[in-house]
Amino acid sequence: MQFKNITSDILPKLVCTTLFLVSTPSYSAVPDVDLKVLVISTGTPEQDIGLDLIDDMLDEMGVPYDVLNASHEQLTQDKLITGNKGNYNGIILTDASLYYTGPDNYLSSAFTLEEWKMLHQYEINFNVRESVLSGYPASGPYYKNSYDLDYGMDLDTVESRSSFSTTWQIPSDNKEIFEYVNRQNAFAVSDYSRMAHPANNSDGPSVTPILTDSETGKTLVSTIQYPDGREVLLSTITNAWYLVHSQVLAYEFLNYATQGVFIGSRKVYLAAHVDDLFIASELWDADANATPGDVSYRTTSNDIESIVAANNRLLEENPNLPDFKLDLVFNGGGASIGLPPVELTSSQDTYLHSRNKKYTYGAWSTAYISSSRYLKRRGLFNFDLPDDVNSPTDKATLTLTTKPIRHHSSSQNARGSICLVTQQWTESANWYRRSNHSWWSRYGGAYDRNHCVPYKENNGKITVDVTPLVNQWQSQGKPNFGLIMHAAWGYYNLVQVHTREASNANYRPQLTIEFAAQEEPLTATVLDNKHDFRFLSHTLTHRDMYTSSGATFDVAYEEIDENLKVWQQLDLPGYNNGSQVLVTGNHSGLEDAESSEDTYPLPELTPYPEGLNYELVYAMEALGIKYMASDSSRVNQDVEHFLPGSDIMLLPRYPTSVFYNVTNPVDLTDEYNYVFYERYLENGEDPCTINGAICQPRSYEQILAAEAETTLRHMLTYKSWPHYFHAANLHDYGDGATLQYDWLTAVTDKYNSVLNLPIINLDYFSIGEMSKEKLFAKEANVRGTWNRDNNTVTLISDKPATITITGVVSNDTYGGQYILKTNTDHYSETFTVDRLID
Repeated sequence: MQFKNITSDILPKLVCTTLFLVSTPSYSAVPDVDLKVLVISTGTPEQDIGLDLIDDMLDEMGVPYDVLNASHEQLTQDKLITGNKGNYNGIILTDASLYYTGPDNYLSSAFTLEEWKMLHQYEINFNVRESVLSGYPASGPYYKNSYDLDYGMDLDTVESRSSFSTTWQIPSDNKEIFEYVNRQNAFAVSDYSRMAHPANNSDGPSVTPILTDSETGKTLVSTIQYPDGREVLLSTITNAWYLVHSQVLAYEFLNYATQGVFIGSRKVYLAAHVDDLFIASELWDADANATPGDVSYRTTSNDIESIVAANNRLLEENPNLPDFKLDLVFNGGGASIGLPPVELTSSQDTYLHSRNKKYTYGAWSTAYISSSRYLKRRGLFNFDLPDDVNSPTDKATLTLTTKPIRHHSSSQNARGSICLVTQQWTESANWYRRSNHSWWSRYGGAYDRNHCVPYKENNGKITVDVTPLVNQWQSQGKPNFGLIMHAAWGYYNLVQVHTREASNANYRPQLTIEFAAQEEPLTATVLDNKHDFRFLSHTLTHRDMYTSSGATFDVAYEEIDENLKVWQQLDLPGYNNGSQVLVTGNHSGLEDAESSEDTYPLPELTPYPEGLNYELVYAMEALGIKYMASDSSRVNQDVEHFLPGSDIMLLPRYPTSVFYNVTNPVDLTDEYNYVFYERYLENGEDPCTINGAICQPRSYEQILAAEAETTLRHMLTYKSWPHYFHAANLHDYGDGATLQYDWLTAVTDKYNSVLNLPIINLDYFSIGEMSKEKLFAKEANVRGTWNRDNNTVTLISDKPATITITGVVSNDTYGGQYILKTNTDHYSETFTVDRLID
């Protein structure tokens, strides 16, 4: 960013000035100004769309500012000046003439002639620039005499339209203004705007076109230099928070007005979280327009290799993306932690009936016995059952023969227990559907610690007599039961024994054992490529954390703690920081519901914070969790803040329309058009009248374009919030293509078409730390003064805070500007201004 040095020879001659008979004091040759922006609006953010745009950006960047609502507030000298110091180093007008509709329903300027003159004289005396967001380019004698306004335009050439293709007129070597835009491409303006040719009268202001209409050459954005030294950036484009072109332009309104020196900073961020690594995802059924749960997909080793290659291509093709890694949010219950294949052996007192001994599902192989209904659970088994066990006995002894188990316990042998599950289930269709969704989510972890029997590995064998548990459960008249193996090496292995009713002549127990083998392909490939990713903890089994689903302190603690142990056992990178961040399944535990069933419309929820599960909060606190993920689209979850009564900070994530249950463009397109269009037609509604719906179906390419525009808007808020996806989206659906990288390519292509700034890819813990710093800084009342005599800035605050400041000497640069990160408190610190980064 290049700016001219402020020197006394370019400042206007300062004289005592009289405005409506009130004399302003005389000032030093180069007067000091506070680092604060004055935004002059014509209403509240709800009434003034320009204010709604600019205040959001200033808040996110941490820029101190005041708003003067000119519709009912008067501009005074005291507002602008304190002693010999200016109170603002930048002025932003939301409307060129501050036109508003007054009480008499008459459109007029909210400022009197005297107020306009006062503002302009302040800008002259204190060498303060002005930016104008929008409005009519008031020019010529009438506006000069009525409002002291002359924007230097030929009003005879004024023309208005609702859509423009525009051209940047900035010389390529000029880095003083809009240096961050892609000047080579046409720039789309998509709302009502005015344009005109400059008048360039010899006795009027000098106008330099910046952005012009490609068809007529008329000016929409320009810089204006007045003979008295005043400088203005004028836009006659309608600007609002919901318009992409406005978000692109918005930063320069601040940067120009403050001459590139202000408290706060901007950077553009993009991160993509992929939830549910290691477990299977239920898939969309296009015929049923539902996700019935009878078909699922689990990421493969080929998928991992494909996305590593895709990420390398993404970086090669995007100079604005210096570094990027996916954040894989994993459920350790579906991962291998290095256990070797398991061989099941039997003796005469084992009551197992061997039939249909092996079932293969995708990359996983599962053994089951006498199962009329296979429970499609995660697991890989490599063992055989004897054929000579044909009748039940009164014993239930389980012997697992293994190679020595690799674990991270200080003991040489893994130790643990097998415990009785304390919830009963039946072989109903509802139970079967839920079991496919995730048996563990519904019932896992709900075991009685008082009804466990210990086991010990000895010479590669784990042997335990579970008869007391079986007898105890059946003695209560509950023939269906489950057993959970609580393994000391870091996660639950499920040993599920399901019996039929005792009155059934074919009564046989059924046994499912879930172990992960050492050579399990997905885990092995993730480990081989682990430095190409970042990792986050998503709980062990994706269990719902709602209060109503039975997520007690113990359940929540075990789910989180055991998943963190898997992180350590797999030796995935980033544990020290990443272990302080938690993503719960379906962001559950913030709201309350009985389950996470996906139906349309969505089930009734108790929203956050009323639905917050405090047992989950206590478990997180006990495990040192500092940050918890939320869904920014849900009620009260779209702002960083601390959970009530806790030091745990909520970090929002953006959802996308790349749904969790699709692996390819065909299914995504089908579900997208059903969700946003067809289901409304089924209900007899017109989608065009419904907020968030679409008026006609979209192709896959149109879906990606819409997603890219939405994501670009997110990026241009300068928020660091990640976008989140799911493991099914990593599927290589052909020639290395994935939904995940189709999305990333569309987003970066859209971004590169309009901007030329580096995209910063932060890990979630760093996002949390930065968010916390911003939150504390807002409460610290950080203040700064720019001494233009010695070109320094002095900072002070009421409370200790970590802040950023743009335009002072630093080791960090972004977009051609210095950005300094520093600590402030009630002792002042002084820094040297330097805005001359090339």
